[in-house]
Amino acid sequence: MMKTFRLPRTLRLLAVVALAPLSGGCSDQGPDDELLRHVETARSRWNSARLDRYAYGLLRICECTPELAGPVSVSVQGADAIAWTYADGSVVPPAIRPSFPSVDGLFDMIEQAIRQGAWEVSAMYDEQTGVPIEFRLDYEQFVFDEEAYYRVVAMPQAPSG
Repeated sequence: MMKTFRLPRTLRLLAVVALAPLSGGCSDQGPDDELLRHVETARSRWNSARLDRYAYGLLRICECTPELAGPVSVSVQGADAIAWTYADGSVVPPAIRPSFPSVDGLFDMIEQAIRQGAWEVSAMYDEQTGVPIEFRLDYEQFVFDEEAYYRVVAMPQAPSG
């Protein structure tokens, strides 16, 4: 099930501009509570289904170099990513590794974007495990190449052997 949410920030900004002369000032309305509830619900499902050790595949779709796009196999122990490899078996350079976090890190990215008031946050979560299987973060409406789209290309699985 795909749920796409657009933060109503642009509507709030239009209302603020229109009503500013009447109100004498304004304040930021903070993060979108509904979006945060969806993240919390999915994270709760993940916490119930989580594996102690797992690997999963992550792809970034962005205006970036192939090294920053992946796909990357991320090995995780607890909540921490501990190993990263490209599909060809080569190791992901240390500077690029933060772009490919654990599943917990994916939740953190989504929540941080919501709390920072990103222009668009859209996410699709796995119904059973809560894993964010696709999400898009676009911080600024009229800025190009700063948005990122992530897709889980291999669900978390315990290592074999």
